[in-house]
Amino acid sequence: RSGSSTSRRVRSTSTGIRRLDDIVSNGFLTNYLNALDYNHMIFLQTDVDNFKAKYGTKLDEATRSGSVAPCFQIFDVYLDRLEERNILVQKVLKQEFDFSEDDSFVVARNKEPWPKDDLDAAKLWRQRIKYELLQARLAKEKPEETIGLISRRYIRLEKTMKELERGDILQLYLTSLAHTYDPHSDYMSPQEATNFDIQHISLSLTGIGAQLIWDDGYTKIKDLIPGGPAAISKQLRPGDKIVAVAQGSGEPVDVIEMPLNKVVEMIRGKKGTEVRLTLVPAKNPDSKKTISLVRDEIKFKEQFAKARVYDFSDD
Repeated sequence: RSGSSTSRRVRSTSTGIRRLDDIVSNGFLTNYLNALDYNHMIFLQTDVDNFKAKYGTKLDEATRSGSVAPCFQIFDVYLDRLEERNILVQKVLKQEFDFSEDDSFVVARNKEPWPKDDLDAAKLWRQRIKYELLQARLAKEKPEETIGLISRRYIRLEKTMKELERGDILQLYLTSLAHTYDPHSDYMSPQEATNFDIQHISLSLTGIGAQLIWDDGYTKIKDLIPGGPAAISKQLRPGDKIVAVAQGSGEPVDVIEMPLNKVVEMIRGKKGTEVRLTLVPAKNPDSKKTISLVRDEIKFKEQFAKARVYDFSDD
C-alpha cells in the first residue's frame, strides 16, 4: 500500500514502466466513477458522457500539476444525483406494488449501462425498491418495518456521503488512480495510515479496549478486549449503544448517526486521560447511563506473529 499515488510513472512487472498518460487517465476516471456508483444507479449516462468529454484525457495532466479539482467537481454532481435518488425512493415507498406481475431487476449492475435519463432512472429505482420489498416479504418481515428500514437506509446513505471530509473523498479518488496500475494498491489518507499501523504494525493503541461496530445509526459495542479499561470496569457489555462521548469534564457530544471512524477518534486519546460515554444498555434499552473510563494502552496480543519449533527424532 502507498501513501502517495501522484508519481508520474510506476513500475509494472508485466509492461515495464507505465506512463501517466491519456490511457491511464481514462482508466482513472472509470475507476473513480465506479468507486462512487458501483452499481450504476446514481449518475445518469449524460453525466458520465460529460465527465469523459471533460476529464477523460485530462486527469493525467491535472495530477502532474497537483490539481485535484476534478475529484471534487465530480463528487458534487454525485451528491446532487444522490439527493435526487433519495427523494425518488421516498416517493416510491409510498406506492402500491403488484408482486404477481412479471418483472425483473439486475442486482449486480456494475456491468450495466447507467440510466439514460430521469425517466429511466425512475423506472430502475422502482424495480430496485420492489426487489427489496419482495426480499423482505419472502423473509416474512412486517411491511411497515421494511418500508421504514429502506427509507432510513437511503436517507443515511445520503447523509453519510454529504458528511465525508475532503480527505475521505480524496482517498477514493487517489485509490482509483492507484488501481489503474495495480488493483491491490490503495492510497491511504493519514487517518487510514494510522489505523493500518495500529492493526498491522504496532498492534497497539491508546483507548478503552472495546471493538465497535456501526448498526443502523448507532455505534455499538461488539466485544471487549481482555485487560482493557472497558473490560476491567465491568460497566460495558456487547450490544450496548454509545449515544454520546465527552472528554474529561467537557460537554457530551451526540454521536447518533455519526460515522463510526469519527466516534472511534473521539474515544481514542492520550494514555491516562478520561473519556465519558453515555450508553443505552442492551439489557435495558429504555434507559441511559453515563460511565467514566481512563484510557490505557491496548495490545492486540492475538495478532502478534508466533512461531514454534518442533524436533522430530528418527525413532
